[in-house]
Amino acid sequence: MTRYKLLTIVASIAALLTGGSEPTFKLTDDSAMDRLMSSRRVAALQKENPTQLICWIEDTKPGERDLYLGEDHPEHTVRMGTFRVTADGRVWEQDIIDPEAPWVVVY
Repeated sequence: MTRYKLLTIVASIAALLTGGSEPTFKLTDDSAMDRLMSSRRVAALQKENPTQLICWIEDTKPGERDLYLGEDHPEHTVRMGTFRVTADGRVWEQDIIDPEAPWVVVY
């Protein structure tokens, strides 16, 4: 076995063990909004209610961003969800009726 083939095999095994070639997530305001808007949860909400959606950052803490998601109407917005994106790229949702409810991972 040549040295090149051996290095290729070692690199392939290392990639498999570390999660493949998926890029690492860097948490910023923009990446948090992108992650939320590209989630299956938002896709499901849009399928149920095909109005224009809007999101923005409500709060910033080390390692997480809290986001508002709502229907975008000309004169107002209507909250559709309270979400959080964490530094590991996960999207969490909290019940909008009960602010004491636990956060649940949705993506």
